[in-house]
Amino acid sequence: MKRHSFRAFLTCSVVLAASLAAKAQEKAPAIDFAKDIQPILEFNCVSCHNADEAKADLRFDRHDLFVKGGEGGAAFVAGKPDESLMIELVSLPQDDSDVMPPKGRLLTKQEIEKLRQWVAAGAQWPENVTLVAKKEEDFKGAEPLA
Repeated sequence: MKRHSFRAFLTCSVVLAASLAAKAQEKAPAIDFAKDIQPILEFNCVSCHNADEAKADLRFDRHDLFVKGGEGGAAFVAGKPDESLMIELVSLPQDDSDVMPPKGRLLTKQEIEKLRQWVAAGAQWPENVTLVAKKEEDFKGAEPLA
């Protein structure tokens, strides 16, 4: 009888462990560049970091130039959001002189979290996608970015 109870206990333990492991892998949903990241960058970053005006010699309109970085070095470290300058700057308090973006509204916590997840996942950017600066009027009637 004890042997049968032990097997039942062991089976339940294995099933529970597998269930918990599967749950742990169900983290945040995958980040979609076009849906989640592109609007954040176009609305908040590209207006100052583009071909016409590359503040700090940093461009957010093209992947190759985004990866290159600017005067402050790399904008991000793929797989390491905590070591990424972009994440650091958008996460600063509103009254910090280095906070990004310096004008307009700050990124929401949800937008920052999406950027963190994107960088953590390697900051993938679809081929041949060039970003264009957007203004608030471009989003009238659309779903919120967050």
